[in-house]
Formats: sequence, C-alpha cells, structure tokens
Amino acid sequence: MTIFAVIALAAIAAILLIWLGYPVAIWLIAKVAAKPNQPDRTAAATRRVSIVLATRDSAEAIEARVANLFDTAHPRDLMEVIVALDAEGSTATPDMLATLDERVRVVIGDLPGGKASTLNAWVRAAHGDVLVMADVAQRFDAQTIPELVAALED
Repeated sequence: MTIFAVIALAAIAAILLIWLGYPVAIWLIAKVAAKPNQPDRTAAATRRVSIVLATRDSAEAIEARVANLFDTAHPRDLMEVIVALDAEGSTATPDMLATLDERVRVVIGDLPGGKASTLNAWVRAAHGDVLVMADVAQRFDAQTIPELVAALED
C-alpha cells in the first residue's frame, strides 16, 4: 500500500469519525448523563414576568395581542406588558394605546429606530424576573407563559 493510499484511508476514517462518531458519542453521553427537566410550577407562579411587544403594527392589532397575553394561566398581578413602539416606523402612537390595561406600558424605541433599538428601550423599562419577547402576529396558549417560566426554575 502506498503512502497516498494510507493518507486517503486516514482522511476517510477521520471524516467518518467526525460525521458518525461525534453524533453517536453525544447521544450516548446524553443518555447516560440525562437529568429529566422537572419544572417547579409552584415557584414559577410567584415570578414577575415582563412581556414585550416590539412592534410597528396598528393599534387594533396591538390591542388584540395584549388581550391574548392577558388570557394566560400566569397570575395577572405578576405580569406586565410593555408595548415597545419603533421610533421611526410605528403606525400606532402612545395616545392610541391609552385605553389598554393599567399593567400595559408603552415605550418608544431609541433612535435611529429598528428592532434592536426598540428592544433596548423595552429592557430598560422592564421590571420582571423573566423577560418574554412576543410578536403581534403570534398567539400564545394559556399555558405558554407558565410553562416558559417553570422551565426556567429548573
């Protein structure tokens, strides 16, 4: 066998070891060292949660999403919703959202605008132990927030 054949076989073996051996090794480690996630739902029910809607959407869409967020199994007195409006692109204004629940705060994102600037403004305004980012287009099941918070208790 020539030196080139040995090098070629070693290269093929190395590739197979990486492609097949590594995933198998990780799977075995996960099976041996697995610790089941047992969320503490009792402790989770005591955590204050700040939920953000970083948005450019209309006031009507925001109102519908806020109603969905408060339709949760998490204690309402431990929730705050912060509507973070994009400084440059939002069609809604704080005045349009003045009739929302008293636990809803409206903040304007930092200039020059955009999602990152809006999220920065939200994080400064949040008071919760757990921060949840949400979008206006999605909807949460009533157990979504309690399950997320409980998973963080582990």
